[in-house]
Amino acid sequence: MNIVIIGGSRGIGKAAARELLQDGHKVLIVGRNPKTLEETGKELAGAVTYSCNAGKAEETTGLVDAVKNGKIVGFGDNVDGLILCAAVFPNPATKTSVVQPEPEELQAMLDSNVTAYYRLVKEFLPLLAPGSRIVLIGSTSGIRRDRGGIYGISKWALRSYAYALREECKPMGVGVSHQSRRHLYRDQKEILRRGQVTFRDLRPRKSHHPDLPSVPTGSTGGSEYPTFTGRYLLGSRWTAFFLPKETH
Repeated sequence: MNIVIIGGSRGIGKAAARELLQDGHKVLIVGRNPKTLEETGKELAGAVTYSCNAGKAEETTGLVDAVKNGKIVGFGDNVDGLILCAAVFPNPATKTSVVQPEPEELQAMLDSNVTAYYRLVKEFLPLLAPGSRIVLIGSTSGIRRDRGGIYGISKWALRSYAYALREECKPMGVGVSHQSRRHLYRDQKEILRRGQVTFRDLRPRKSHHPDLPSVPTGSTGGSEYPTFTGRYLLGSRWTAFFLPKETH
């Protein structure tokens, strides 16, 4: 399968790319930092890379046109899966506030974390055949009811968009998944039981579940142990559903 990963040069996107490549899929990693993208391309044998700022409409249009017209060497002109991981994070000094940040900061957050996803899906959707899947990487900030800040506002919006998109894409045969760390917690024991990963593969972190370490996702997925996240998200089959059961 041909899989496009937006924001795949680091963190959870990079972990997903590694797993997909090991399973024999063709992976196009898209990132906005040319240096990081180059380093990731060298590290992940077989990966195809493309430099693009997902927040700029003209660049995403160029990316889609390049895929559609088969101009990206080593990838192809069809897409079986689209994983959207790119995100902008808030100012650490005001990250939990929805009062202190300026309106312009909120708008920039929504542009990067919601509007860019919306535009990418809209442009890639004509290239997705029945049986393909779109994966939107969310956050616990899109689930929590407190102190999420303007980042949380953007992730709540993304979650709502994912649910609506999923219903609209059903008649097309295109699956839509939205993943956040709380959804990972829900099934960690089952994943561990299956032997897909052991506790030794995990970096223990503070967790709401005292008997389970948390999963390295998002920015923390850029640390030494992003593998668990990639394995969880993809398992042994790309077609695994990532949404909680009530949204399937």
